[in-house]
Amino acid sequence: MAEAASPPPAARPLGGAAAILGGLLWATEGVLGESFPQALIFLAPLLLAGGITGFFLLYRAPLKGLGQSGFTQGVVGLGMLAGGFFGAYTLGEEPLVRVASFGFLLTAFGLVLLGYGCIRENVLGRFYWLPLALGAVAPLGLLFGSAGPARVALSLLFGLGWVLLGALMLAGLAERGEKGRA
Repeated sequence: MAEAASPPPAARPLGGAAAILGGLLWATEGVLGESFPQALIFLAPLLLAGGITGFFLLYRAPLKGLGQSGFTQGVVGLGMLAGGFFGAYTLGEEPLVRVASFGFLLTAFGLVLLGYGCIRENVLGRFYWLPLALGAVAPLGLLFGSAGPARVALSLLFGLGWVLLGALMLAGLAERGEKGRA
């Protein structure tokens, strides 16, 4: 059987930076709420899609089955989220907000599957739980999206989780490790 191709050299820095910037934008939008420039709202999911793509390129060899399926769902969901946000902002169409909401749920399911794959294959060492946690926090944002403090807290958790994932990628610390907990 042929050996898996090594990841592109730019996957780590570009994927890590995209995850960090996307996470910071997501967290900032959650904190600022209506004060956040709506023209930028679609950039966060696009950057997060770049982050998850970089992550997958780095760790695709051990991530089989559910991990690969989760990656695909996550990227498609983030694309729907970005498209829905962009369309709602530029066209002002309410149905496009529903597309964004469905994209958010698809992203959450994808992250849960990707997280399960990371746990099963021990992709992130002591941070094995991170993608699964991001997927678990994501749908709560839809449930409590209009509740002030809960919205801020969930946006911060989701955004800062992506910042941590990006930082781990940049530092090269998101490597396979023992299943022993931190």
